[in-house]
Amino acid sequence: MIQAHEKIYFIAGDARQNAVLHQANIQKAKHLIGALSHDLKNLFVLLSAREFNPELLIFSLLKEVRNRTKLERVGADHIIMPDKILGDHMASLLMVVDLIRFLEELS
Repeated sequence: MIQAHEKIYFIAGDARQNAVLHQANIQKAKHLIGALSHDLKNLFVLLSAREFNPELLIFSLLKEVRNRTKLERVGADHIIMPDKILGDHMASLLMVVDLIRFLEELS
């Protein structure tokens, strides 16, 4: 059943089930975001979605680097690893602090 909450439409159900993907009209969808809690769950959703809609633009979260090639093989167009992005950002913030200290020492 399609539901609306503050003009955001969603379907309550397990996207790993083909019936739920069909209910979401995956055949006509333009985009899919695989944001489930485990790579294997996303893998199943992406595999079915790609089969039903070869033109779909798919974004997927990735938890473990070792699963990246599997997501690519089933058709993820863009793979995002939030933990790596956050780690890189935190590391860059540390470099800025070191740069500021270095510049202070020069002056």
